[in-house]
Amino acid sequence: MSDLPPMNSVKRWLVTTNHKDVGILYITTSLFFLIFGGVLALLFRAHLWESGGMQFGGSTLLSNDQYYQSVSVHGLIMVFWFLSPIASGFANYFVPLQIGAKDLAFPRLNALSYWFYLFSGLLMGISFFQGGSFAGGWTMYAPLNVPTYTPAIGATAGSNATILALTLFVVSITIGSVNFLVTMHRSRAEGLGLWNIPMFSWSWLLTIWMMLFAFAALLAALLLLSVDRLFLTQYFATDQGSSLLWAHLFWFFGHPEVYIVFFPALGIMFETFQTFCGRRLVGRKWVIIAMVLVAVQSFLVWMHHMFLSTINLPIKTLFMATTIGISLPFDLMVFSLIYTMVKGRVRFTTPFLFSLGALVLFILGGITGVFLGAVVLDYEFRGTYWVVAHFHYVMVSGVTALFGGLYYWWPKITGKMYSERLGKLSFAVYFIGFNLLYFPMFLAWETPRRVFHYAGSAQIYHQMATVGAFVLGAGVLLVFITLGKSLLTGPDAPDNPW
Repeated sequence: MSDLPPMNSVKRWLVTTNHKDVGILYITTSLFFLIFGGVLALLFRAHLWESGGMQFGGSTLLSNDQYYQSVSVHGLIMVFWFLSPIASGFANYFVPLQIGAKDLAFPRLNALSYWFYLFSGLLMGISFFQGGSFAGGWTMYAPLNVPTYTPAIGATAGSNATILALTLFVVSITIGSVNFLVTMHRSRAEGLGLWNIPMFSWSWLLTIWMMLFAFAALLAALLLLSVDRLFLTQYFATDQGSSLLWAHLFWFFGHPEVYIVFFPALGIMFETFQTFCGRRLVGRKWVIIAMVLVAVQSFLVWMHHMFLSTINLPIKTLFMATTIGISLPFDLMVFSLIYTMVKGRVRFTTPFLFSLGALVLFILGGITGVFLGAVVLDYEFRGTYWVVAHFHYVMVSGVTALFGGLYYWWPKITGKMYSERLGKLSFAVYFIGFNLLYFPMFLAWETPRRVFHYAGSAQIYHQMATVGAFVLGAGVLLVFITLGKSLLTGPDAPDNPW
């Protein structure tokens, strides 16, 4: 590391293979994509202020195609280019430190993984200027993903650029996963057994095992889709079960992806609860066992996303049982966090507030997900704003914990402290904004999602959600202001700030 150019040199960030530097690159780049995806969300939420679309200059704010592109790319950016990479940034920086490794096993591959990630994200953004980005939803269901419905204008045009970007991202993830697996299984400090590594490292170890298998299914789907679009094959373009084939491949990846996103956030919650409750995590070994069970079970529930398809009822019933069963290990983890808090001496710092808020949001998201796990209720709720609300309560609970991790490790990364007052204010605005945005979607009940124009009876819920979106945006902006102010004028952090 001493041979690298100074921190303020551009060359350093272009040539570095140091795990801390790569971690910082991941974190800063993912925050950029958060802004990108967030701006798209504010655009289509503003459009939904009126049932016929907000009027702007004699026409609606977004055309129907622009609306569907914004919704689709928002989902893709947030899930792929923000959530997983920011966790990867924390893992790059802290996992080698926590397990006593000098660096990752293959430092150059680590840097290569980051550059694949960056270029894939840039390609995703460029797709808007290549005849329009993909507009068929972030799940890219067949047959909406074939040229008939999302036309191709050459290999680099709009939708094809989106698919290529996703393929490059999967390559990045696979390189990083193999690198971390070798590091964590072969480069731990002598005498450090798996049972004794910190909880964040445990959560990341299980995350990368899930990544290795889940993203393989997505890569297979993307390669088949690329062949369909470029060489006019019929894997997903035919009406002979093509939509089912895509759904199986995508959701075999898609449901583990929920836990791939949430596990690092859960690891941060374990770390912050132990630090700010002043005691060891209650039932630590049982929590680790529960996490292993969830990681395995995550590959046994994908078909609950397909209850409306022609799969026969006994199979649906089996997957309903596995879906309900996967909630049981999570119950253990939730109660472990609650008992750790009850039995400890809690300090309500900014990182702890974000972690506690994440726990509350996750509980609400989990409860509402039980309804979707039942076949008969899923018939009612599938494709509605109830699903949107449930999904965001689960996924954004992870985002909330990751923000807590950013505050928690900020002094270690930058050597600077931040204003607790501003930090707590950012949490309050963020938490209020989030609930104002998504809770009305539960009240909207069975209002169809992804609809450009909607019934006037749902307008009040959409208007509440739009106000909440801008409040949530203000909360995220406050996070950036707090950390930016810390970086410029914050006091130096002590060796152990907590």
